Amino acid sequence: MGRFRSLVAQSPAIVIAVVAAALSLGGGAYASTQLATGHHSQQAAQARAGSAHAGQAVTTTGVSWSPITLLNGWASENSTYQSGNPKVAVQSGVVYLSGSLAQATPGSAEFALLPKQFRPTHNMWITVYTFGDTSGTLFIGANGIMEAFSPGTCGSGDTAQCYTSLASVSYPVNS
Repeated sequence: MGRFRSLVAQSPAIVIAVVAAALSLGGGAYASTQLATGHHSQQAAQARAGSAHAGQAVTTTGVSWSPITLLNGWASENSTYQSGNPKVAVQSGVVYLSGSLAQATPGSAEFALLPKQFRPTHNMWITVYTFGDTSGTLFIGANGIMEAFSPGTCGSGDTAQCYTSLASVSYPVNS
């Protein structure tokens, strides 16, 4: 406990950043389930009534996930990290990505071609989690090209090639 207090005293900016990131990720996931299900008032009523189900997460229904076909030696990391196979869905005008991927032999950053119904109207660069607690970039082109890259190194490639998470990536379908 002494080491933790010492870290907090030396670097409050780190602690604040970690807490803010945790709250924003959790809040975004909570908000997306509320928006997707439309059961906010029902869940609030259950919470006020002390229902046994009030503390449980609301499951999004009616979402049809489509697998993302991987290219250029990229493969799912689900078997290693149990993080899900790469997939995509759209609900209420919002595109959601899920799963993780890696490229065993470094090569092209392009890992998939997104089907037309999931493509943004403009090129997008989104920050994602990559290997070793680092950040990388997910590029989604208006033409559907998807790429993952990062400035950090991992083996003979970059950290995005060692592991890239698509979890928590979402964007309006017409963005």
